[in-house]
Amino acid sequence: MPAGSRAERPAYRPAEFNLIKHAVLPVLGMIAIAVPVYYLSKPGQSAPYIWFPYAALAILIVSVIYAAVLTRRDPALGARVGSIVADE
Repeated sequence: MPAGSRAERPAYRPAEFNLIKHAVLPVLGMIAIAVPVYYLSKPGQSAPYIWFPYAALAILIVSVIYAAVLTRRDPALGARVGSIVADE
């Protein structure tokens, strides 16, 4: 596959899989974030707290649109960001 044409798939290395590092800790992190977000956005809050779910959704939508525009402008951007994140 020519470089820059498509993002390459990361190598699958089952020998490097660690149950604690790759399964348990991410799940605990999701729970740690989900609990305060739930209590911040649960029904019955007074203003301005009732606006939090809508503000979070708006930020998410704007972020996805911004990422799509940047990726369309520079298709190699995704591969560069992925290589930085993966420490290649």
